[in-house]
Amino acid sequence: MPFSTELVAFVLLGVAWILWRLTRNFILRSPLDNIPGPASASWVKGNLGQLYDRNGWEWLDNLGNNYSKVVKLRGLFGHHMLYVFDPLALHHILVKDAEEVYESTEWSLQTTQITVGPGLTGVHGLRHRKQRKMLNPVFSAKHLRSMTTLFYSVVHRFSNGIGAEVGENTTTVDIMEWFSRAALELIAQGGLGISMDSLGDPTPNPLA
Repeated sequence: MPFSTELVAFVLLGVAWILWRLTRNFILRSPLDNIPGPASASWVKGNLGQLYDRNGWEWLDNLGNNYSKVVKLRGLFGHHMLYVFDPLALHHILVKDAEEVYESTEWSLQTTQITVGPGLTGVHGLRHRKQRKMLNPVFSAKHLRSMTTLFYSVVHRFSNGIGAEVGENTTTVDIMEWFSRAALELIAQGGLGISMDSLGDPTPNPLA
């Protein structure tokens, strides 16, 4: 069955649109091109592979040593990104002007909603402000003071766990694993009222 001219034209237009979306970041100029940054490591992933590498601390350290506090990176298919680690700029982006100027992108919000649901990090605007207002009492000074005993208990278990591992003549202690387990236990007990026992079991907790 021969294809109609209209169908062929529609398919060609669709292919052309997809190719343009994938290559426009490499063709069109952007104001971000004037900001220094490392070369893209991949045409498809850009710098994302380096940025989200679990063992990429050396690469991140080089960003701070070789560039200013605002660095240009490349995302998927050459998408322009800014990596910001200036404290004042981050305060404006995340706190002061977070809702009026620096709103999260729609695709980021949708991804967060699919991953963790329409919670505080997955909504914006009025709904975000309502949820944040509901959570404010949880982070008040009075409430945090009431949890001091709980925090001390977890920290003592954290210290005892590291001491037990060192006492076994272990030459290397993975301190990041212990911090992750302590954070998991603090969140579980302080937020959910349960214990994950992430500090008592000598084997690594898969959730930490």
